[in-house]
Order: sequence, then structure tokens, then C-alpha cells
Amino acid sequence: MHTAVEDIELLAPAGRWEVLESVVSAGADAVYLGGKSFNMRLLRSDLNFSEQEIEMAVSYLHSKNKKIYITVNNLYYQDEIDAIKDYLFYLASLKVDALIIQDIGLLQLCKELELGIPLHASVQMGVANAFCASQLQQLGCTRAILSKNLSVEEIAMVRQNCAIGLEFFVHGDLCIAHAGQCFMSSFINSDSGNQGRCIKPCRWPYYLKNGSIQQDKRGYYLASKDLCLINHLEEIINAGITSLKIEGRMRDGQYLAYLVKSYREALDSVYENRKQNSVHGKESIPDYGSVLNANRVRDFTVANLHGKTDINIVDISGIREPLIFNEFVPFSEQSEITSINTPINVSDKVALRVSISNLDQLKALQEMPVDGIIVNSTKFKSNGESKYAELMEWIVNGNTKKEQLFWEVPRIMAEKDVESTYQEIERVAPYIKGIIANDLGAVSMAPRLGLEIHAGYGLKIANSFAVKLLKDLNVTLMNPALELNLAQMLKMAEETEYLELLIQGPLCGMISDTCIISNHLGKDHSSCQRQCALQDNFLTTESGVNYRIRGDENCRNYVYHAMELSMLPVLHEFVAKGLRFARIDAEFYDVPLLTAVVKIYFGYFKNINDIAETAKQGLQNLKDLFPDGFASIKRESKRIT
Repeated sequence: MHTAVEDIELLAPAGRWEVLESVVSAGADAVYLGGKSFNMRLLRSDLNFSEQEIEMAVSYLHSKNKKIYITVNNLYYQDEIDAIKDYLFYLASLKVDALIIQDIGLLQLCKELELGIPLHASVQMGVANAFCASQLQQLGCTRAILSKNLSVEEIAMVRQNCAIGLEFFVHGDLCIAHAGQCFMSSFINSDSGNQGRCIKPCRWPYYLKNGSIQQDKRGYYLASKDLCLINHLEEIINAGITSLKIEGRMRDGQYLAYLVKSYREALDSVYENRKQNSVHGKESIPDYGSVLNANRVRDFTVANLHGKTDINIVDISGIREPLIFNEFVPFSEQSEITSINTPINVSDKVALRVSISNLDQLKALQEMPVDGIIVNSTKFKSNGESKYAELMEWIVNGNTKKEQLFWEVPRIMAEKDVESTYQEIERVAPYIKGIIANDLGAVSMAPRLGLEIHAGYGLKIANSFAVKLLKDLNVTLMNPALELNLAQMLKMAEETEYLELLIQGPLCGMISDTCIISNHLGKDHSSCQRQCALQDNFLTTESGVNYRIRGDENCRNYVYHAMELSMLPVLHEFVAKGLRFARIDAEFYDVPLLTAVVKIYFGYFKNINDIAETAKQGLQNLKDLFPDGFASIKRESKRIT
């Protein structure tokens, strides 16, 4: 049964008062906006609404029978919780119609504060499957803003399998990466995209390097065109979307009024067409996209709406790309041992787990006294499909210790991935102790299979309220968000015994459904040449910084920070706070490198009471293994002024 078009909400953005009035006059049913802090658009001080303006906006919109949604969609660190509490109470007193949130900790906080405001799960939550959407509904959300990476078929599947209200972006800026899972800005310059301060490395020009061959011309390989779905509203509505969202809180009133007016007319045309269809048969709907084309900022794309993206999602020339930032060279990282003034006496052992992706690695670790082995179930082509199958057979034939083995669900689990992912976990369930979940959908899978649940860093755990929510969902161990600085992460280590710290490994900063490598070498997706498996591939900046690209079996691309992570220079500070669980991500290491790195950390934890000399020698050994250097956690966040 189709949703009545007259019940479909057209949702518009506003960054200033005059824009608010413009989009309402143009036909918006509801408006979303943010305050001067606590939202995802913080790079310009002239935008967003003061508390007095929010109060006026509530009165103005309600007088016109329109709704107002307030964006509170950052990640929030522990030292921000008291301030956000006061702000939430203020918004509740105004009777705003909903809060848009990203941080799962806010779900817990709003519950404890008994605010009584409807909660909408932000697109930054990466809601890409019905398991996740249903879990959010159980946690108190009335609406989920779906991932922009879903196809119309996947939207329909989500709708069929959950009851929560569904919202979808139909126009505006489009990130090439999965929303909420892009950490590149934070890794490069400590400016978190999940805190509204993205420096947009996806909008920089790069050279593409394949093996030792660098392409002659720079290109905007990650610079997505703007999303425009105005000619596809009927199929989106038929799939089950009840709120159509326009992006653009940083746009001016004239531009947005024209957009809203156009989408209003297109939506009304769908309504009229349905009425005509019931009487005279279906008529054609005008091509509204051509109308919008004249006033476009960038060229348009429908992104994933009809399936896999291709080269047409980006404009490599960058001819219509607005100037945002010049290239940032990653600033120097902490690479020496910080001051150790007093001996550290540790009675509890630090449990060490290592993630792997092939059978050779697994066999090597089984000869070492590690406390846990994590199978990274993302099937990277560079690791070889046959090697992964070999690993699976070894496990299901009972050749591992069940109490030692954990299964990490991929960071991205779209609706089309759910069935195969669940079947794979179901197959290995008798032979593993638990899973590591990177979204709330995966969290809800584990109890069905009788498995222990741990939380990966895809869940972006940034505060004690997120920890509490996950504990209530029976999660027993948690990896904190990778974007926390040293002080923030130490605070979490001090407050919870459930923390596991990533201490060594590559840093995945961006996940994209677009195959950067194949597309820009002129290869056709339908006859993949497996370029990602044949050689090393990089995006290279003008200054020579290399960001490695890896591809998986779904042709998703993963872009990595230029330097390997090592927490060894500051690890003693976490041990002093009571750290009990540590993790090495070694899925891309060959066996000699794997064993060498693990032995360094074994030596470190074994001689923790004589830490100064142990740390110094361990650091030198790591430098020998990684001569290009490695990244470590920042002591404080660096901000753009």
C-alpha cells in the first residue's frame, strides 16, 4: 500500500533567519536548523541560530503549522556532557518537534533526562539496514534518516522489515564516503567531521598512483557531484520514505527557496499524477531536474539510488568545485616516549588481542600466547578470496579455541549485505566466542546466535552515556572512537573497565561505495580487472603524501591515513589508568611483521614494572619495522580559526 503523497513531508534546511522565512514561503512542511554550538555546521560563525532565535523560530513555525527539528548531531566528549544537558533541557522547554542526533550516548542521556522530545537518528549514524533501524526504534527513536548509500530496492527492504519512520536525502552536497565513518579530517588535522569541523579532504585534488606509476594529471577523484533526486520522488515514496530532506544549511535563502519551490512542485505533480492515474491512467511527470540544472553549484548525480555508483558520481576536472581548503600536510605526530616519572606497578594483566584476515596469520598467532584472535571479516581483494575461504574452513573444522576467537562484522553493513553477513556469522557461531559489532544492527544480531558482543570503533563511542547504553545491550567490551584526543581517551580509560584500546595498526579514514581505482583507470565495473588486488594504489597529494586505497569484494574502497598508528609512546599513561585490554590490527601484515610487532608488545606488557627502558627499546624496534614513521594520538585537538 502506497503512502499518501499528501502525508509526505518536505524538509528544508535553514542557517539564518531570512533563509527560514524563504523556505517556508517556498513550500517546506518542516525546517531543520542548529544552534551556535552542538551541531554539524560549525565552520562559519555567521551561521546557525542563537537561543533567542531558536525560540522565535519555534513560535514562527508552529504558528504556520510547520514543524521544527533541531540538529544536535555531533559526537559529544565527556567534558561536554554538562553543557549539552542544559541545552537539551532548554530545547525541551521550547517544545521543538524533534532532535536530530548522531551520538548513541545522547539516546541514553535523553532517556535519563526524560525530555519527552521525539528523536531522529542522524544520517551520521549510518543507518543502512533494518536491524539497525529496529534497534534504534527500541532505543527511543521515532525516525531514522537513512544512509545516502542505499538503493531504492534496499530502502524498500528496510521499510518491509521495520516500523520506524524513514527519512531520506533527496538533494544537496554528497560525501563520497559513508556518512559518519569518515575520519580523514580528524586524522589529518584533528578537525573532526563528526563534530562539524570537516576540512573536506575529499574536495582536494590528488594524483592517482598505481604501483610505481603516478598519473600525469591531478584530479578530484573524491569530489562527488551534488545529489539530485527530484525526478525520482515517486519511486522513493513508493519504497517507504515519508520525509524528503534537502541538504544545505550553509546555502543562502534565494538558492534554497528555488530548490524548495521546485521540489514542492515536483511532489505536488506526483500527487496529481496519482489522482489522474486512478481515473484516466498515468501521465508523465515533468523533468524538474533540467529546471534545477541552470542554478546548480556542482553537476548532479543520483548516487546509489539505482545501484552501484560509477565514474559519473564525481567530476574529476573539479571545474565546478568551490574552493574550500588547500591541502593540509599532516602535522607532526608524537613519536617519542612521553615522560615517565614514576614506576608503574600493575597487578592486573593487560589482555592482548590481534586481528587477522588469513590462515597463515591465524596459525602464527596460535603459537603465541595472545589472549584473543579477531577475524576481520571484511573481504579485501588484496588478501585473496581463496585465503579467506581457507581460513573459514580451518575454523569450522574445529581447529581453533572457541574461547579465543572473535568475529568482526564489517564497518559497513548495508541492507543488501545483511543476509550474507548473518549466514556467515551463523556458520561460524559454534566455533567463536563473540562478535565485534560496528553498528547497532550487528549488536542486535549477536543474541540471536548466543554470542558475546563487543563494540568496534565504527560505533564511535565517545562518552560514558554511550558506554552505559551499550552495557544495557549486553556489550561487554568497547573500542572508543578513533577521533578522541589523548586526554579524552584517558578519561574514558579511567571511567570504564570495559575499554579496549587500539594500540597498533593502519587507520582507515574513509569508506566509499565508489571504486576510485577502476573508475579512473577507465575500467568497467561489470568486468572488474581487480586493480585493487594486483598492486598498491594511492591517492597522492602535491606535497607527496600517500593515502593508500584498498578494495573489498563489494568494490567498496577504503582510504587509509598516510601513517600507521602506534600508541606505544603514550601507552604507559593508559596502563597507569588501569587499562586491561589492548588490540593490534594486523590484518595486512605478513607473518614475519605480525610476529615481530606482537613480540614487541608482549615484551612491553611483560616488563611493565620496568617500563621506561622497555618502552624505549620497543619504540626503537617499531621504528625499524616502520621506517616511514607512524601516527600516534594527539594530545589535544587542533582547530581551524
